[in-house]
Amino acid sequence: MPRHVALVLSLLLGLAACGDDTADGVRVQILTSAVDGPVQGTLKIKSMDDGEGLEYVLQRVGSEEPPVYSAKGARAGKYRVLSDTGWGMLWTGTRGMAGPLLREAPHPITAVRLGKPRSLYVAAEDPTGPAGNVSAQWAADWKPAAAGNNQPFQVADLAIDDLGDGIVALRFPAPQWQRGATLRAVGRMQDDSVSTLLSYAIRDADLFELPRLVLVHSAPQASLAVHLVPPPGVERVADGASVQVRIAGIPLPATYVEETFEGVARFEELAALGAGLEVRIGRGKDTWTYGIDEETWRLRRSVHLVSLPKQGTLRVPLALPAGGVREIRVRYGAVGDFGLVPFFATPAGLEIVTHAGWQDLLVGHTDGTWTHATVHARLPPGDPAPLGRLGKPANGCRVRGLARGAGALARVRFTLLLDEEPKDPLSPGPAPMPARRASGEGFEAALSGDGAYEVAVPPGRYEIQLLTAGAPRGRIRKLTLNPGAAVRLNLSPR
Repeated sequence: MPRHVALVLSLLLGLAACGDDTADGVRVQILTSAVDGPVQGTLKIKSMDDGEGLEYVLQRVGSEEPPVYSAKGARAGKYRVLSDTGWGMLWTGTRGMAGPLLREAPHPITAVRLGKPRSLYVAAEDPTGPAGNVSAQWAADWKPAAAGNNQPFQVADLAIDDLGDGIVALRFPAPQWQRGATLRAVGRMQDDSVSTLLSYAIRDADLFELPRLVLVHSAPQASLAVHLVPPPGVERVADGASVQVRIAGIPLPATYVEETFEGVARFEELAALGAGLEVRIGRGKDTWTYGIDEETWRLRRSVHLVSLPKQGTLRVPLALPAGGVREIRVRYGAVGDFGLVPFFATPAGLEIVTHAGWQDLLVGHTDGTWTHATVHARLPPGDPAPLGRLGKPANGCRVRGLARGAGALARVRFTLLLDEEPKDPLSPGPAPMPARRASGEGFEAALSGDGAYEVAVPPGRYEIQLLTAGAPRGRIRKLTLNPGAAVRLNLSPR
């Protein structure tokens, strides 16, 4: 058996060891790593099954290494092994507190590994698997007890010790490893995959400094398709455009890079840690970053972003309060998909970055309402021609249902049907846009493992159809969604 596998098994099962069978009381053999060194302070055991939590001092028996200790008067049972300086046992179980069984002679001696105070010890759940052992690349953050759920985590002053044999110790300073605090840590496995996100609340009243051992594995993975919506007059963004995706909300930098092919950059192995994403397109001063929350990623598995090259873009003012807007989608002319565009707060309201010409705007507000407008943006930005009027906000709608038998990679596409814009005889400029059909950002939903889907859309008239590998499946369903509607709609691939 490989050495590191045997060591991890010893943490879980307790290795039998030989010793002086004349010792009085229960016995235990203490193991520590060479990096940690010998245990500091007075060793003791605390009963976990006598109903009273009685404590007994451990006295060393003999001179063998690793050292053997006995507790006079202690009967066989499950105990916590610790020192009065905060050293504690590294034993898996509920919150790391499941205790080993200690017995008197002539029973075999139970071996227990101890670790230093204020430390998280991490090891691979399956070091023989594809991900291998844990690496020494880890990061952590923390939140004090007084911080609420909406308060951000703070970067932890983490020290990392590689103990060898696939075990890494994460050391937290005393001001951060405190009673009531919440600690989080995430690292990389040997194959460079991101580990699961560890979250640990320090709830112990008296023994809060004791270390913990956690077994980890690679985080589950999920996909994301980043569609780049081309500017007006361009059929498709050129292949090879770079797109970056970063896992947001975790202390470890985790960034993935792909290039577009046929207008899409596909990410198949993003670490799904219950956090959102940051998607970045462009280079230099023309770099734009978009945030995607965890729910949106889970329900859609895709995002549509307007390509904004250096030439041909402008900033357009919108008479909207900056604090009440969640997202802005734009589509150009009579064809094409909606895509997200950046927006910025100004003293007068908002500015969006977009291309010139006729375009549809969908403004998503933080209260769940939507505003639609058909506008005409002009170059240069200072042109006095009117931009167009924003409509009144209307409550959003939610559609959910099942599409069983469509396959795991199938999607549900909503196509918004927009009427011809009536011409205002008092307004100069080109004629407004004709009747049109629009999909894109926010109008596609991924299927879960059981064939369920869910989508939040603005009110309007829709055509709804299943897609498999981009091709239509089944019949088209037509649906009119009034403001605030909640609809259940099951679909069939036949």
